[in-house]
Amino acid sequence: MEKAKNYYGFEFDDKKDTTCGDPNPRTWRMSIAGELRVFTAKKELESWLSEGYAKKVRESVTKKGARELHQGMSSDEFSEMLKNMV
Repeated sequence: MEKAKNYYGFEFDDKKDTTCGDPNPRTWRMSIAGELRVFTAKKELESWLSEGYAKKVRESVTKKGARELHQGMSSDEFSEMLKNMV
């Protein structure tokens, strides 16, 4: 059975380099402030991107790109977060 494809979108809280939360205890990297969204259809992602707020930036990201935005989390924490979002 083929795994369903997910699409990812990220809405930045402020500027693209604004960080939040505690640093990763192993790497000392921090997450970027914003909200990750997971979609099961590309049309849903495109609709969400087009209805964004004027003051906040929304972008389509890959799973790898989403991980880069969540460097404050361990890999296991990130994987668990994605499981809970779908």
